[in-house]
Amino acid sequence: MEYIKKVSWASQSRFQLVFIIIALVSTIVCTSVTFYTLIMLPKRIRSVERTLSLATAYISMSFIVLAVFQ
Repeated sequence: MEYIKKVSWASQSRFQLVFIIIALVSTIVCTSVTFYTLIMLPKRIRSVERTLSLATAYISMSFIVLAVFQ
């Protein structure tokens, strides 16, 4: 039994890559909004900002590595 593609341009890798890119863009947008709100706070909490920055960088790098290996 052989698999026949119904749509020539569609493949599982491209499908996953689209979702990875959407997730990466969503992460970047949400992070930007969060950083902006943190900057606008009257009393800034530096440790929270540092932890949030590191966590976001880790998540973003994970998405980028996953996209590269696709």
